[in-house]
Amino acid sequence: MKIRLKQVIEAIEMADEAYTAFGDRQTRKPVFLDDPDITGMRNNELGALLNVEPERFYPFTTKYEIHEYGIMESFVEELPSGKARDELAGAIRGRGAFRRFKNGIRWH
Repeated sequence: MKIRLKQVIEAIEMADEAYTAFGDRQTRKPVFLDDPDITGMRNNELGALLNVEPERFYPFTTKYEIHEYGIMESFVEELPSGKARDELAGAIRGRGAFRRFKNGIRWH
């Protein structure tokens, strides 16, 4: 099952408190379920499909659930011991961590 990465990124960026993004395994496209308490609208068709065919859909993470610093930290911890790991571990500490991490990745 393939969904274009660009579509996944756009779906995650568009989703917020009012909408939950899902991937549809059948159509291979992202779909959005609105929260009627916030939007005042109901997507009865998609809501019914989610109840009848739950295996067809998988929820996308939200932009609030992505912790960029934690991702960098986990990446560094998974590297084998050595110069690259030591340099990147130092790069992600303090102000400017994202820029230094990006530059360190390019260097190694």
